[in-house]
Amino acid sequence: MNEKLSEAREELGRILNEKKRLEQIFYELRDKIRDLNEKCRLLVEEINNLKLEYNRIRDDIKKANEKLSSIRNNIKEKKSIRRRIYNEINTIKEKANKPYKYVKNRLEELDKIIQLHPTEPNWEKNLIKEMKQLSIDMKIYKEVRRKREILMKIKLEEELLKFEALNIKRNLDEMRVKMSNIRLIINEKKDKLNRLIKEKEEIKGRLNQITVSLNELRMREIKLVESIKTYYETLKKEKEEKILHTLKIVADEARRKLREGGKLTKFEIEVLSMLDEMREDE
Repeated sequence: MNEKLSEAREELGRILNEKKRLEQIFYELRDKIRDLNEKCRLLVEEINNLKLEYNRIRDDIKKANEKLSSIRNNIKEKKSIRRRIYNEINTIKEKANKPYKYVKNRLEELDKIIQLHPTEPNWEKNLIKEMKQLSIDMKIYKEVRRKREILMKIKLEEELLKFEALNIKRNLDEMRVKMSNIRLIINEKKDKLNRLIKEKEEIKGRLNQITVSLNELRMREIKLVESIKTYYETLKKEKEEKILHTLKIVADEARRKLREGGKLTKFEIEVLSMLDEMREDE
């Protein structure tokens, strides 16, 4: 019995040590899963923020393309207007009888003649007629100048639009590069997230195995504790029975002495008294 009890104690010690070792691994893996969960949460948050940034840039690109298309249409319209004004200028210029430089110089000359020299009626009449015709030509050239000013203004607006379109194109190129970089970063973070999830699943599998092993060890521990308890109770009972047997031998000897008129020892008296009490309790 003692040998079995010793073996049970040794087995229980091994189980407790193994259980302690597995529990330590279990808690370490559980902490690692918590750490992985936090890393996964942060990665998901980063990926979502990057997606928001990606969508925002995509919307900005859409708006920029729409604005660029509007500017290109505006430039086309202005080119069309310039061609129309060029044609109008050429048409108007054809109505003039004399070149602009001649008309300008001749009008200045005739104006001085009128102011400084008296003229005869017939000659003055011809002069006025010439001035009238020259004034018509000058009005044509003034209209040409006004339209050329309009052309310059339109051309300036067109150049400003081209400059704005160029800046939008540069901005679009930068945004497309930024989108491409964000896609790469998102893919990298998704790969990292997948690796973490895979690692987490592997750890969960190990945790499940350890949990099964711990449960088995606990069951074995309970059985061994019960066995050891049974051994102890059996040993206690055997010990009590041996003591009781010894006491009965002592009591039998004491009774023999009493029958023969002998004197009892203090121990024998106590044994007889103890046995009498035990019979009364029963």
